[in-house]
Amino acid sequence: MEAEAWAFARDLMIFVYNHYNKKYWVRHLNGCKPFQEEMGRTVVSFHVVFSKFLDELSNVICPEICKNEKAFYEFAETLVASYWKGYIFLELITICSCISYVAVCKSGRPRIMNFGCELIVKCFQRLQWDFYAEGGWLNFSIYCMLYARVLQELQAKNHH
Repeated sequence: MEAEAWAFARDLMIFVYNHYNKKYWVRHLNGCKPFQEEMGRTVVSFHVVFSKFLDELSNVICPEICKNEKAFYEFAETLVASYWKGYIFLELITICSCISYVAVCKSGRPRIMNFGCELIVKCFQRLQWDFYAEGGWLNFSIYCMLYARVLQELQAKNHH
């Protein structure tokens, strides 16, 4: 299970990085591959729809991370502590979106992106019982497809 979480976190971070840097998506990992592009597109859509929130969040956390990288860990702990039972997939999307936005969009430093992967894994480990109880990677993938549509509709409404 930990190998799956690492594969997911790394593939997600690579997908987000490639998206914002206009690079072609190439899978870099072998072995366990729970990540699917729809999951990455859902996280990127979350970035777009909630960009004001994520920018405000980043404006608070990024200066703290520059002073002490442990602040990023504390930030991730806060995200997990706010978990609402019954919404595990939405919670995981939110955690991944917040961490990847700070790591890729605001920092862009490889060290912080790697640390972001580690934090996603740590958060996943704390939530994994509920995640697998709700159907694991298969149901998460289905949820991402549905939630991506909702985010795209919100995105379209915001642009009109």
